[in-house]
Amino acid sequence: MKKRWICLLAAFSLAVGVITAKPAPSEAASPLDLERKDCSLTVNPEDPAKTDEEKFGEDLKSSGVVVDVYKVADAVKIAGYDSYTYEFTGAYKGISFTGNPMEAEAREWERLSQEAAGITLAADAANLQPVAQGVDITDAASHVVGSLETGLYLLIAHGKDLAVPEDYTIRIEAADPDDPAGGSLATIANSARYQYTFQPQLVSVPGRPDAGHGDSTGGNTSNLGEWQYDMTVNLKPGRVQRTGSLQIVKTLTNYETTKDSPVFVFEIVAELDGEEVFREYESIQFTASGQESITVTGIPATAVVTVTEVYSGAGYRLDSEQVQDGIVIVADSDLAGAEFVNTSDNNRGGGSGIRNHFSYEDGWQWTVTPGQGGETPREPEEGQEG
Repeated sequence: MKKRWICLLAAFSLAVGVITAKPAPSEAASPLDLERKDCSLTVNPEDPAKTDEEKFGEDLKSSGVVVDVYKVADAVKIAGYDSYTYEFTGAYKGISFTGNPMEAEAREWERLSQEAAGITLAADAANLQPVAQGVDITDAASHVVGSLETGLYLLIAHGKDLAVPEDYTIRIEAADPDDPAGGSLATIANSARYQYTFQPQLVSVPGRPDAGHGDSTGGNTSNLGEWQYDMTVNLKPGRVQRTGSLQIVKTLTNYETTKDSPVFVFEIVAELDGEEVFREYESIQFTASGQESITVTGIPATAVVTVTEVYSGAGYRLDSEQVQDGIVIVADSDLAGAEFVNTSDNNRGGGSGIRNHFSYEDGWQWTVTPGQGGETPREPEEGQEG
């Protein structure tokens, strides 16, 4: 499995039965029926009760999220009580609770979901068959998984264009460096602009709504309402901005040997939805005629870039457009590019240059890269500008 590390604050989401033994039901509630094979799961890409401002909406839908559903445990009735526990089956038989299942808390369920996901997403689990695969949850007409038996199910959400676990599995870095687990498994789906991340979820079928709140999506088996055999689950995706690259290609048609090695300077400005999100200056230096290039990375995906040759080298004229705009950045690609052409102006004057780079870390740090034939300048004294 490909281990890609990202730093991301992602909420853990879980819909499971809390196995608290209850006395036999009153006449108002129907008894638990674990023989049913007509249960269902309705999976929403996010909570539909959120406001439009809180939702990821159409961009999330454009990522093509699908869900694979795996059964990891059978539901086993607790004798004399209107409740049940779990018996892990198949490839998941090695999973177990660290304590009493009836007292398991959210952290324990998180551990179980991670363990189940690790088995499911392992490279040698290719023959592990889900009960439902590639369920398109962005399509309201097809996000219901039906004909399910009672039991415990694992939900793995990912982009439909990412065919195998190696492509859609990542590891989220632990916030605590001393975390023995070293982070958690998650899966991804990509839109043009964002990478969406999903934690694996365990879902109990059936579940009970809270009788006092009438929540039809509830899954707590200790509640007092009717058993629900048609469950609804809302995924809780997180997201991060994707980035792409820009290649600047410079052609120097002829080279004046009597001049210093010319340096050409470019300004790169990127805008996203009309707001500037990236600005950087890069340079290319020549020691002979021909073609050189530089790749600028970390530009937000879908941003529109303008590249301007702000300095054309002493003694060289620009034979192409000085400003090249409307360049759209594609995530994880270096297809976007700008090309510039210069030639000697037959002027004997010349010059070289240096590249100044300023960064802030416990104060401003200044580094320079001398141009060929140039000198590395001294650092500016206190109170002076470089």
